[in-house]
Amino acid sequence: MLNNSFARVNALAIFLILSTGWLTLAKSIPLWNDEIYSQDRSIQNISYQEMFLGGIPEGNRTPLFYLTQKVSQYTIGYKWPGTYESAPIYAIPNRPDTHLVDTEQFANVFLRLLPVACMSASITLIYFYFAAYWSVWLGYYSLLLSLSTFMVWEYAFHARPYALWFFLTSLQLILLLKSLDARSAQRNTTLLWITLVHWLLSFTVIFSAVQIIAACMVLWLFGERRVFWHAFMCAGPVFITAAYYIVVPHANIYFVDGPVALLGASLPLDRIAIIVGGLIIVGASVLYRAKPLQEIVDRHHLVQGAGFFLLLIYCGSLLILMKFKLEDLGFGDAYVSNRYFIVLAPVGIVMTSIASHYITTLTKGFYRIVGLLMLFTLMVLRFSRTFDLVILRRLTGH
Repeated sequence: MLNNSFARVNALAIFLILSTGWLTLAKSIPLWNDEIYSQDRSIQNISYQEMFLGGIPEGNRTPLFYLTQKVSQYTIGYKWPGTYESAPIYAIPNRPDTHLVDTEQFANVFLRLLPVACMSASITLIYFYFAAYWSVWLGYYSLLLSLSTFMVWEYAFHARPYALWFFLTSLQLILLLKSLDARSAQRNTTLLWITLVHWLLSFTVIFSAVQIIAACMVLWLFGERRVFWHAFMCAGPVFITAAYYIVVPHANIYFVDGPVALLGASLPLDRIAIIVGGLIIVGASVLYRAKPLQEIVDRHHLVQGAGFFLLLIYCGSLLILMKFKLEDLGFGDAYVSNRYFIVLAPVGIVMTSIASHYITTLTKGFYRIVGLLMLFTLMVLRFSRTFDLVILRRLTGH
């Protein structure tokens, strides 16, 4: 109970600090072209009916993010004072005209309220899960993992659906872990929440079909085989994503980055190494101990389920990459972006936290020291790499 109360207070502080900090940063960062396009073409100048019927003029036509933005703007009577064609005028900050500067700064913050809130809530949720149900120190470690993740900083204040997708994925995974926890006495309630999250995901991004199917496969594998739950949790949401996929017009696409860079922006190779190392240590502990540690027994399904979920999503991401590669013309209307695979980021953070926990608790003496030094070194390098990339992108405007 003490852990729980402490984690709640800390979680609230983390959410407020992150939200305040990112909104302060957002104030001075001009809207990017794709944010402006979404605001002009997909939010302001489109009806609610068109949104739901697949009329959003973007590659992803699911409406939840755009609907939420439109409702919030209508509620306060806000209208962005520009068009996509006049974007250079409204995207350049800090001009001598004070009125325009004030207008821009308000837009930079207001239009990004939802993404900032979603990304802050994601990191807070992951922290709270580990601090309350594992250990306080693992909660702080997961927080550092989140803050050293490139995709977190890249899309925390990007007024498009990616932070919302990140948040719903974090929520989906935490609920999935709770449902696999043998000590959980509220399985049906948890399944109901997972179902709700799956429906929200289906209206957020087309690619969410991969993680919806993956979660239901994990639940089926670990004993949840009631067909009516899977009909609501999987069949319905996947049908929605398929319906929106059908209305997406064909676009010529091309690659700028290779598969390692595209997937590595969300789940870099060093984190994959930590995850594999942690799972090997868990497996060795089970095989070579006459009596497995009680903690491993209690969380056996949880660790297996989380690992299987990550594996399924990674394989799904590879299949999406293969599909794009088959359609690659070397030129076209849109390039394959790392944001298409942002689902890997929150799942990678959670799985890396779990693996790191076992690396440091199932080893002893010299091996534990080596594990701690390795994790510390990789964390420092990841922070350095992430902030170098973030600063470079901000300076170059890409």
